[in-house]
Amino acid sequence: MDYSEIPAVNWSSLKHIATSPLLFAWRRVHPRPDTAALRRGRAIHCALLEPRAYAERYACEPTWEHHGNSNLGKAEREDWRIVHEGAEVLTAADYALVDQCSTSALAHPDIAALLARARTEVVATWTDGPTGIACKGRLDMVGGGGWIADLKTCASLGRIDRDAGRY
Repeated sequence: MDYSEIPAVNWSSLKHIATSPLLFAWRRVHPRPDTAALRRGRAIHCALLEPRAYAERYACEPTWEHHGNSNLGKAEREDWRIVHEGAEVLTAADYALVDQCSTSALAHPDIAALLARARTEVVATWTDGPTGIACKGRLDMVGGGGWIADLKTCASLGRIDRDAGRY
């Protein structure tokens, strides 16, 4: 079962209760709109933590050989869409950025060592004792010594201090 299909609450949904229970209820029906920054963050996350899945889930928008209104162009695009059906399409610039970020992170010996000995994307489910509410969480990295690590991306190095404190 896909994580999103598990019938339980998680931090991303529960955090809205801090503002109001009404916002919590509204967000369950109206999820946060997707943005380019969120798509890039998800792609970097997947490339680092699930590299095999990354190749299946993501595709780079190609530079087309033929004009889109020509018969050859239409056929070229349709063939590409069929091959990449279901994949999340990244612009060439975003695809290159994901590659640069994951390559750079893996080049750091400490990060490479953590990823080499960690289980990634570990799903946990439990029932909250006091309320009886079903809960879920997905841990980015779990190590054999009982450590847990969370991967975050930020828009710019100038905002890293603020983002690190916020998350």
